[in-house]
Amino acid sequence: MRRLDVLPAARRRARAGIVLALIAALLCWPAAVVALTTNLTVQRADYYRQAVDDTDVYRRLYDEVLADPAVAGVTRDLLAGLPVPAGVVVDNLRLVAPAPAVRGAVNTLSAQISGYLGGQRPTLTLSVDLRPMFAAIAKLATIYLAGQISGTPTFQAHDVAAVTGILVGGLDQMAQGRRPAGIPTMDLTDEQADQIGSVLLARLPAAERARVGDRVGGLLRQGKVPAALAVVGPMLFQGDETALTDLRRRLAGDQLDLGAPLARAHESAGVGLLHALHELGRWGTATLGALLAAMAVLAVLLAAQHARWGRSDTLLLVAGGMVVGGATALLLGLLLPTLVGDPTAGIVGANPTLPLRVRDLLHDLQGTMIDRIRTVWEQVAAGVVLAGCLLGLVGLLVRRRRRPFSRRRSVVLALSAAVLLSSSSLATPAPFGGEATSCNGSRDLCALRYDKAVYAASHNAMASSADDFVGATQDPDLVGQLDTGVRALLLDVQHWTTPMQVETFLARLRPRERDALEPLVRGARSTRPGLWLCHSVCQLGSLSLDTALHSVDEWLARNPSEVVTLILQDSVPPGEVIAAFRRVGLVHRIVTPPADPHGRWPTLGHLVATDRRLVVFAENADVPKSWYRRFFRYGADTPFDVPSPTWFTCRVGRGSRTAQILLVNHWVDGDDPGRTYADTVNREPALLAHLRRCEQAGLTPTFLATDFTTIGDLVPTVATLNAQRSRSPR
Repeated sequence: MRRLDVLPAARRRARAGIVLALIAALLCWPAAVVALTTNLTVQRADYYRQAVDDTDVYRRLYDEVLADPAVAGVTRDLLAGLPVPAGVVVDNLRLVAPAPAVRGAVNTLSAQISGYLGGQRPTLTLSVDLRPMFAAIAKLATIYLAGQISGTPTFQAHDVAAVTGILVGGLDQMAQGRRPAGIPTMDLTDEQADQIGSVLLARLPAAERARVGDRVGGLLRQGKVPAALAVVGPMLFQGDETALTDLRRRLAGDQLDLGAPLARAHESAGVGLLHALHELGRWGTATLGALLAAMAVLAVLLAAQHARWGRSDTLLLVAGGMVVGGATALLLGLLLPTLVGDPTAGIVGANPTLPLRVRDLLHDLQGTMIDRIRTVWEQVAAGVVLAGCLLGLVGLLVRRRRRPFSRRRSVVLALSAAVLLSSSSLATPAPFGGEATSCNGSRDLCALRYDKAVYAASHNAMASSADDFVGATQDPDLVGQLDTGVRALLLDVQHWTTPMQVETFLARLRPRERDALEPLVRGARSTRPGLWLCHSVCQLGSLSLDTALHSVDEWLARNPSEVVTLILQDSVPPGEVIAAFRRVGLVHRIVTPPADPHGRWPTLGHLVATDRRLVVFAENADVPKSWYRRFFRYGADTPFDVPSPTWFTCRVGRGSRTAQILLVNHWVDGDDPGRTYADTVNREPALLAHLRRCEQAGLTPTFLATDFTTIGDLVPTVATLNAQRSRSPR
């Protein structure tokens, strides 16, 4: 009797051990999921950068936050004393806060936050380097001042000494941030042009004098005195140092401290959670998660050994603990917003005067971050359930070797397989969906087909003043143009200009232009291998095609939600161009157009989601069954040799009127500098008037190309048109 009493007692103790082991698994597995989710999200800098991209923060910063009237006081303080009207500030916010500087600030903050939460940083210090913005403030004033020259009245003069004196006085005015009252013009001999040029250039440092000397001399020999003054004058203006010094004093230096609001709100629940995550990070969350998982398995193994269970039963018990623990973690994920609370409450509460748009942006960013945590949480928890199901199947197979399946075991196996399949879809989601969440700065554009959107395009994009082209048609370089919102680059691809081609080019010019440019190419009749981006004569400005493509590739990598188009005016064999794209490694990003010219293009969302975000057209070449197709197979354009703004038309120049894509050429090919015309024709009324002519003619513009894309309203006008099209896609 005593032995019979002992046996039930041992069984009861074994069962109690099993129950305790399952309870331990029920507690340890969800805790392991929490630790691993923490390690994969908030303790990694990429988590914050991706959340910023998904929330469309960069576009909203420029289009909503910085343009908010409630923030106008800040911009007025930043530009106090500078000769820049408030309207110009709003139109050029990307210059005041350059996109690379904003991204750099986000990357810095991401590293600071993830470092603190990961336990590597002892304190949470959030600071932003404002030096790039200070430099941009002065740059904006300089650009604005150069643009003001185009509106300065000119008068005819006949005395070189008087012209020189008035121009020197104009430089003094520009150095103080004021445009000259008037600019004298006269026909100059080469000697007179050199004399005036030497006086103007003498005001510049030696390095700057050497950089722009030939350009200023060439403009003066052509009689373009205002253009020469627009080159030298802004270089003398260094911004309002008094205003910047005062701003540095109020900000206590070049670093903007964002940690102060957190310090004032140290008692908030959100900051308490940050501190708890920091302490957790010091112990190593990945290691902690692994230890918790090991404890859950070990507890079950010890209990099974004590109960003297067989191998198959032990596997099934471990699997059951994993399935139950993972399922519990999945249920807890539904309560995540309640568990996390409002991490931004401390910042918002400590700054009750934050503008509404700033609050909205913070809340949307917070929602995106919490959604990402929930997604990772569900994937990790589903992974635990998946592993438990796999282990359970192994246990059932081991048991089957000992005895055949009963109907009940067959049902259990089928249910396990079903759970396995459903869990795998959560644990291993596809890397790309069918569509993206943000495209070319707006989530609304993702639903538009590529050929239904509008793109800001830069004519002769390679010919920039930043790259020292003589007769530049743009100011920033290729990357700078993309940063300011241009999404289509019109490029001229050619071999290096031969001596005979240089002579032919000069012979086609008017005498005054030939006399001005001939000295610049004298002695430069060289030959260089490879492909080059040049405007007519490479000796007057050039970029290596490979170098340019590398810069575009790097920009696309930094901006994963942007779609860019290259339209190549090609005068070289297509095989050489295709080889250049292959050398750079850009082919994997290039879109293959539909085989049928009237075929259906994918949506921008699909292009972004599949990382096929570069469209390449050629003006002449056409390679069937490839990505390198002739533009006029799919599109048409308007005349590109308009002599004055009154001549803009939507008459189709090249291509068919029935084409799906229309390139609107919107620049003036006149005698005056393109900058002068750009100051007028790049304004919104002129742009919309040209586009309305196209729509009245039954044509739908796709690309709007201008000279000097940073002057005027090209990018905001295109953004407005895209917003309209996204509301009523056709």
